[in-house]
Amino acid sequence: MHQALKIVDRISLVFALIAVALFVLLVLDMMYEVVARRVFDSPTLWAYDVAYMSNGAIFLLAAGYTLLHNEHIRIDFLSTRLPRKVQETANILAYLILFWFLWYAAEGTINEFVIAYETGELEPTSPWAPKIWPFYLAMMLGVCAFFLQCVAQCVKHALSLMGRAPSPLDVRGGETRSESV
Repeated sequence: MHQALKIVDRISLVFALIAVALFVLLVLDMMYEVVARRVFDSPTLWAYDVAYMSNGAIFLLAAGYTLLHNEHIRIDFLSTRLPRKVQETANILAYLILFWFLWYAAEGTINEFVIAYETGELEPTSPWAPKIWPFYLAMMLGVCAFFLQCVAQCVKHALSLMGRAPSPLDVRGGETRSESV
């Protein structure tokens, strides 16, 4: 069980590293477009498409890693005052609700990717008209990895509730917090 959880955590790390590379691509894309437009008065056809596709991919590919390190934005002013077992149970319930939404999101992105790949679908609103399947692939991978990380976090909360593992609530920014929450 713990080995499977480590594999899911590693998948989230790999996708986060890909997101970092895409962030560098996004910055270079925007810098090139600004120079091309402002200095050479020659805007590109492709910069907008590269920007929105890489930006969307960054957010989705990094979602699992962000969850792994407990860095998603939460409104936890009340929940942090509850006993630890209640916090763990509340998180398990929240993840079970999230599974339902992520399952359908994963199914939808898989279908969109397959259709776009099989048909060679092009971006319909772009003058550049790139193939859209690479973007759908990144969306699919990001949502599926986020789903897997949610399952892993739910299992970690359950193991913590049973006293068999440390709580994911103690992880923030990749480090375990030593103080009691």
